[in-house]
Amino acid sequence: MTLPKLETPRYSCQLPSSGETVYYRPFLVGEQKILLIAQESEDNQAQVSEMLRIIDACCEKIKVDTLPSVDLEYLFLQIRIKSIGDTSDVALECEQCKEAVQTVINLHQMEVVGLDQKVNNLIELSDTISIEMRYPSLSLLGDIPVTDEEGIGADSIFKLLNKCVVTVTDGQDVYTRDDFTEKELDTFLEGMSIPMLDQVQEFMNSIPKLIIKHEYQCEACEYNSKVDLEGLASFFG
Repeated sequence: MTLPKLETPRYSCQLPSSGETVYYRPFLVGEQKILLIAQESEDNQAQVSEMLRIIDACCEKIKVDTLPSVDLEYLFLQIRIKSIGDTSDVALECEQCKEAVQTVINLHQMEVVGLDQKVNNLIELSDTISIEMRYPSLSLLGDIPVTDEEGIGADSIFKLLNKCVVTVTDGQDVYTRDDFTEKELDTFLEGMSIPMLDQVQEFMNSIPKLIIKHEYQCEACEYNSKVDLEGLASFFG
């Protein structure tokens, strides 16, 4: 006897950064199981890898390796809402007494900030030399290690800059990533002046991000805290 094939519904949404329409389905039980195992491992790279695999499996005609991180986070939340529900139980810290607070966030309250502050991704370093940049993908951000409480270190920042360069133009000559090595690009970036680096950092600082504004009350001291949750780990932690 051949068992029937279960049909899954098809939904659509628009990517925040481009407005492109993407079609997707909810993830399946087997996919959710693998995702939960990855989340329980506390391995950031494994979690990101599994999220990308699920996005790739559930969405039609997208390239998860090149989409900006804000689009991938938005897509994953849309898939998660249709698959499990629009709320998530998370543990946060009370701003007043520092006690752990169990609270429920509404995933529909997500918003994308920074889209109105777009910076030109073609950066002119001199009269003849310019570089074309792209926003980092989610997999790239997952590969950048956090070195201290303040965030990523200098080496990681330059690694991120390196990965976000698409082309280097010198007069009429345009060099793509197939034309130079990462080491050669590192040497090029390290040869920039401080004002040149400031232009590049202005673009990197303009990266749109997904946040959820959330208010919650501590049961211990009844203090009302407000927080801007950022990053997928914050939405499901």
